[in-house]
Amino acid sequence: MQNNVFLRLAQERYTTKHYNGQQIPREEFDTLLEILRLTPTSVNAQALHYFTATSQEARERLLPAFPEFNRDRITGASDVVVFTVPKTLTEAHLRRVLDKEESDGRFPNAEVKNAQDQGRRYFAGLHQGSEAELVAWEARQAYIGMGFLLFAAAGMGIARRRSKALIFRSSMKFSGLMRRI
Repeated sequence: MQNNVFLRLAQERYTTKHYNGQQIPREEFDTLLEILRLTPTSVNAQALHYFTATSQEARERLLPAFPEFNRDRITGASDVVVFTVPKTLTEAHLRRVLDKEESDGRFPNAEVKNAQDQGRRYFAGLHQGSEAELVAWEARQAYIGMGFLLFAAAGMGIARRRSKALIFRSSMKFSGLMRRI
């Protein structure tokens, strides 16, 4: 167990709260975003959406959504990744996810495809009693993505180098900002 890379990463994890002025190299940042894109979610509902704010202007537009004590982290970061979740899971979204799974070759036959679709709809439906309940469930899914991203950053040594990066998760706060950045 001593040589387990994942255990070592967890033992050596580091949370960066202040930044040293260095930008994450674009190739590494793109790798992190690809890892985020591939992050699984519960029942593969893929309710997680994210956007990045890499320019100073974009980061400043985010400031109204943050308490004063966190604002220097936003403006001081070279890259901000904002996690968002939708207020509803639409039929069109569920259909797109299923179609993507099918085009990826995940189903050996129509019976397995139907079972996956029905299972996802059942579990997602358990959380659609109200908008607040659905958003809370989806926000927990966003934490999965944030965990994957932070673990990947640790594995790449990004947190240890204290790079100027900030990774943040939110639910509905940024829905209007996302279209403007």
